[in-house]
Formats: sequence, structure tokens, C-alpha cells
Amino acid sequence: MYRPRLDPQNDASHRLGYLPGLDGLRALAVMAVLVFHADPSWLPGGYLGVEVFFVLSGFLITTLLLREWGSAGTISPGAFWGRRARRLLPALFVLLVATLSYALLFEADEVVRLREDTLAALAYATNWYLIFGEQPYFATVERPSLLQHLWSLAVEEQFYLLWPLAFVALMRAGGVRLAFVATAGGALGSWLLGAWLWDAAGDSSRVYYGSDTRAGGLLAGAALAFALSSARWGTGHRRSWDIDMLGAGAIGALGLMAWRIEGTSPFLHRGGLTLTAALTAVVLFAMVHPRAHLLNRAMEAPVLRWLGTRSYGIYLWHWPIFMVTRPGQDIELGGTQLFALRLALTLAAAAASYRLIEEPIRLGAAAKWLRGFRQGGKPRAFLAAGGAYSAAVLFFAASAGGPAIPDYLQDGRSVHVVVTPEPSPAATPTPAPTNTPLAEPTPSHALETPTGTPAIPVRAEHTPPPTPAITGDILALGDSVMLASAASMGTVGRVEVDAAVGRLPWQVPGLLRARQEAGTLPSTVVIHTGNNGVISRQTLDELMDTLSGVERVVLVNVRVKRDWEQGNNATIADAPSRYANVRVVDWYGATAGRDDLFASDGIHPGAAGAALYAELIAAAVAGS
Repeated sequence: MYRPRLDPQNDASHRLGYLPGLDGLRALAVMAVLVFHADPSWLPGGYLGVEVFFVLSGFLITTLLLREWGSAGTISPGAFWGRRARRLLPALFVLLVATLSYALLFEADEVVRLREDTLAALAYATNWYLIFGEQPYFATVERPSLLQHLWSLAVEEQFYLLWPLAFVALMRAGGVRLAFVATAGGALGSWLLGAWLWDAAGDSSRVYYGSDTRAGGLLAGAALAFALSSARWGTGHRRSWDIDMLGAGAIGALGLMAWRIEGTSPFLHRGGLTLTAALTAVVLFAMVHPRAHLLNRAMEAPVLRWLGTRSYGIYLWHWPIFMVTRPGQDIELGGTQLFALRLALTLAAAAASYRLIEEPIRLGAAAKWLRGFRQGGKPRAFLAAGGAYSAAVLFFAASAGGPAIPDYLQDGRSVHVVVTPEPSPAATPTPAPTNTPLAEPTPSHALETPTGTPAIPVRAEHTPPPTPAITGDILALGDSVMLASAASMGTVGRVEVDAAVGRLPWQVPGLLRARQEAGTLPSTVVIHTGNNGVISRQTLDELMDTLSGVERVVLVNVRVKRDWEQGNNATIADAPSRYANVRVVDWYGATAGRDDLFASDGIHPGAAGAALYAELIAAAVAGS
């Protein structure tokens, strides 16, 4: 049975324990994530900090297992899982109870969704729950789940569950060499699977959240641990600038990627994650190497160490704090002032979690609390009160009813109908008498489903202007803003409206491509996207490439209280200069200062807003 040598003079194994500088790496990674979540335009690739965490976790966990294997010749999966549970579960449980408490008091409409999210979090299955629920990571006009960030913890915990068993099997089968080959191959296979599954025309959430497609970073860290476990540094241990420069260069490259690579970039799943993992491995190698000196000293700066040791709590608490302090919606502050407030709240919560929960339990306080509970007195009263409060929160969350349905969703979360204008009396033959009474007044605009099912009655709330003299059918493809205006779209002509809540910009090219291949693209296409996320130049080019043979393309810009509003509108405004068949509807400009046009969220049109929305599109379609 192979055991890695533990020679403190020659082997790298003595360097694979705790290094204070690794806390600095944690700090940089978690701060990148926080800056990205505060405002993606500040650090478009800050989400890559999660991948850095994955590599670091795979490296450290495998290092611990190698040390245990080297000293005892085996490992205890049960003991390993117990240590992981004590480290991660108590702080997570407190977060879940606190988040549910906040929702019960201040965000009643969030409770039902949080109830399901909590169950997924406790099962460490948040990532798959988000995948099957089709909840995107990078953008949405609606408030994301307050627990959405737990997807990455789910990926790690699933790895922790399986990895000790795989580790034992690999070490018994062939030792470190086989384990290295298997983990390196597994990492490569994970990245290739992600590249294969990623679809430029669709949402990348399946690839971004998937345990199989995100295991690459964890396995890369494990492969590095295997590679270094029997490395021989020699006895000189002479300080050298080359290792420090190598590590510093890798950190600089990671910073450049965080600054440049947006989450919707094709490069992310076609080399970006691989490169991130490789650069992180270089940083770890440089920090472990005995000739490194200045890099470790820099990464051991007190502020970095403080942040790094509390990085788990910082990551846990930052997301719900950020999501209940959205600028312009939950709070009037914005920019750096809001970030300073969010950061202060996050650090305070993380410090309390570390001081009162994580560190005491790590040092054995849980056993002491249990002994105190059995003996009575204050410990029993404290634990009983905490348990009773948690049970009450879970009870009220379990019994909460569903949220009220917004007006713009009363008819569902999507619509796929054909809207026709009301024909003028002079042009309409007198219909034959019918004995079927109308349950509703005759609508101004009739809606027909493409499949021929009965028409959906829609009552228009305004008097439509004369229908423009246009020829041919029109396709209108959009998200929930168009959905809210569907009943008024008869103003435009005979329009096929295909609108859905949460539709993302990068999904639109694929929908259009399917119609192009089926030969069902009409001569006029109206597109309204960008409310739920960034419209990249590449997405727009893919969209317009599909519509190159369409006579008239109408792009509607956005009014949405999100960071990507101005960037999307600039991208749309530039389109007519690049594509001769494009016209732009300035929805943003036409609704400036007109709060009366919108529902309470300030994004979805009310009756008057829907009327204006349709009239603006009608004018653009008619060419006026």
C-alpha cells in the first residue's frame, strides 16, 4: 500500500499544511465576488472568485486526506464528514433561520419561494434546484432568491460527500500516480463537458451550476495536491525571485480575467474556467514552494488574513444583504456609498458568525453546550430558546400562503398568441346571427392561439389609433414587459406575440434561429429583450445574423432599474448604424418621468403604459 513520504527536509508534504498566505488568497477571491455582485460593471468577471475557491478547496481537502493517509495508512470518511458538517452546517443553519425571519417580517411574498430554497439548501442541492427551476445566475429583472448563492456550497458539499470514497479507491488501486492521472483527467473531462453543453444561443445556467461541469476546479486542486505530495524540493530552500514572480504574475492574470471576462462570454466555458483553475494552481504552487518568500508575506497581510479566515461567513451573508438593499428599489443609496454600507453589514454579520458560531464549534464548544444542556441552567435555557425560535420560524414559513400575483402575470408567466386589430365596420361583413351569448363584452383586439384553440378574451383599456397600412404578419418576441402589453398589440397589426417572464437576451438568437430553420420568420420582427440581463455585442450580432433576410427589424430599448440599463440601450442605439434593416423604439425616452405608465415595480407597463408601448411599436413598424 502506497504512502506518501513525509520527510520534512526533502518532500513538499510538510508544506501542504496550513499556510497563512492562503487566507489572503481566500480574501481576494471573496472580495472579487462581492464587487461583482455589488455592480457587475465594476468587475465583470468577479464571479471567477468562486472558481478560485473551488481549486483551493480541492487542494486543501486532498492535502488533509493525504496527510491522514500518510500517517495512518487509511482515512475515516465518517470522521471527515463530521468535521465538514461541524465546519459548515451551524453557520448555514443560522443564515437560513435569519433569512426566513427577515422574509416573514418584511418580504412576505418571498416566503414560499424561500421555503423551497431552504429545503434545497439543507439537502445541499441548491445548484440542481436552480437548474431544474430554470433560474439564471447572471441576470434577472425579478429579485433573485435570497439563497441563490448557496449553489456553490452545494457543489462543494457534493464533492466532499463523494471524494473521500473515491480517494480511498484510487490510493488502494494505484497510489498517488493513479490518483493524479484520474483527477487531472476528471478535471479535463468536466471542462470538455461544459464546453459541449454550453449553447451560445441559450442560458448557460445548466453549465454554470452543474456539479459535473463545475467539478473541474475541485479536481484540478486535488490533482495539484497529488502532484506536490511527493515533490522533492531539496535541502537548500534558497529564496528566489522567480517563484515569487511566477505567483504574482498568475495573480495579475486572474485579476485581468476578472476585469475582462463577462459571465455571458463564450470563452468562460470554452477555456475560461480551465485557465482560471490553471492560474490558481500556479499561485498555490508558488505559495507552497519553499523558495517563495515575498508572495507569502504579501498574502499574509493582516487585513487579508482577517478577511480570509472569515471568508465563509462573508460569502454566506453578503448575498441576502445585497439582495434586500437593491439600489432604487429597496434603498435610495447607490454607487460607492451603497457598497460601503453593504460591505459594513456583511463584515459585521461575518464577524459575529465567526466569533459566536464557527470558531467556538470548531474548538469543541458544541460538546460543551450539550453537557451544559443536560446539566440545566443558562445553557439549557439558551439552547431551548434558540430551538423554540427556530421551530417557530420554520412553522410559520411552512404555513405561509403564496404571494399575490402581479397584474401583468394574471394570465400566466408566458403568452404565445396571435393578436389582430379590430376591423373597421365598413370593411367587415355582417356576421350571421348566433345563439351563443358572449360572456364578456367584445374585445377591441382578438387573440388567437397559433394552434387554433379558442380565442382568449382581452379587453383593451384604451382607444387604439388607426391600424398602420402594412402588409404581412409580424412577429413580436419579448419578455415580461411585452407580456404585460400583449392585449394592446393589436394596434400594431396582425401580430404573433411570443413573450415570457424571465426571458434572457442570449436565449433570443436561438428562438429566432429555430424559426428561420422552420421558414416561419415574417417580413417584420419586433424584438424587446434586455430587461433581464446584458445584451452583449455578440448576442446582438447573432440575433441580427439570423434576421439578415428580414425586411424590417424593430428593436425596443429598455427602462429597467438595473445596472445594465444604460449599456443595453447604448448597444441597441448603435444597431441602426450597423444594420440597414433595423429601427429602434425609444421606450426609455418615451416613458421618462411617467411613473403613471407603470405598475408598482416601475418596470412593467400598466394599462396606459401598454397602450403607449403598442403605439410606439406600431409607428416604428409603419415607418413613421
